[in-house]
Amino acid sequence: PPSAASAFVHRCGRTARIGQEGNALLLLLPHEETYLEFLSINQQVTLMRMDLDSDIVNMTTKIRKLASRDRQLMEKGIRGFVAFVQSYMKHECSLIFRLKDLDIGGSAMSFGLLRLPRMPELRGKPAPGFEDADVDIDSIRYTSTVMEEARQRKLQRARDAIPVAGKRKRSGPQDEAWSKKKKKVEKKKAADVKRVRLGFLDKKTQSSWKDSE
Repeated sequence: PPSAASAFVHRCGRTARIGQEGNALLLLLPHEETYLEFLSINQQVTLMRMDLDSDIVNMTTKIRKLASRDRQLMEKGIRGFVAFVQSYMKHECSLIFRLKDLDIGGSAMSFGLLRLPRMPELRGKPAPGFEDADVDIDSIRYTSTVMEEARQRKLQRARDAIPVAGKRKRSGPQDEAWSKKKKKVEKKKAADVKRVRLGFLDKKTQSSWKDSE
């Protein structure tokens, strides 16, 4: 569900507009069912339970098979899984939606992932039930001819690139969370603005800083 209960209720309300009726479906894992009580108290909303049929077909294998044939579909699954994990960690009901209680392996399989993405949020966390697909990820092509040709050109440029002799290796963690990297950039820029106002930067540095604006 959305990170804010009010946003969730608002989205449900948009299914019934201008006097029409509408329905919204909320999927919860067993350990997340306390969220129903939270909605009842926090938003004065009562949800009706819907029991699942026992003969539901497992679509995981079919989804992964489709992803192994379409790179764009594979990438959508990865982006969806990454966004899901990150939003799970930032949910306002952090006592209910805890990453340590999440079935990471099952969730990754449900998104049709062929490999688990490298994420700082998942470092050291087990993913029971997930198995890497027996497929060469690099060989998966885009169904779009234009997108595939662009990918091949990019791969060719990478193969043709000549390493720069004596290039210094980047220091610091290489798999730092994206959000932290963004905050560092914004913090550094704010500090540069302050230094420019106080006249602490020399003219050459100020000029290069303005050019990057």
